Amino acid sequence: CQSNYCLLVDSLGTWVANLLEQNEAAWEKSLQELFDTLGQTKGTVIFVAEETGWGVVPAYPLGRSFRDRLGQLVRQLGIVSNPVYLVCPKVSNNSCKLFSQAASFCSKRFATQVPRESTSRQ
Repeated sequence: CQSNYCLLVDSLGTWVANLLEQNEAAWEKSLQELFDTLGQTKGTVIFVAEETGWGVVPAYPLGRSFRDRLGQLVRQLGIVSNPVYLVCPKVSNNSCKLFSQAASFCSKRFATQVPRESTSRQ
């Protein structure tokens, strides 16, 4: 792979939801495959994940499994990622500033790599 690309994965919750029916061994294998692939990636990858740990505990087993697996994945990605941003909209002006810094980082680093027509909305 080339090193001059930026990949946005939005959102991890959808990926986790699609794998909820996997047993624990298959889930762990899926995580290992993801991290092996990331280890070979030379570009920048930005992950967006829903925050599920601050709410109520889901009443149903599948909901709890979703919350637990997404939390596990986000924690593991946080360990190998740099930087990591927590964006909480409308909590404070700082959250907007952090998001702005992340967007600025990507636009400065990859501005020459993105064709102009792909960034405009018509």
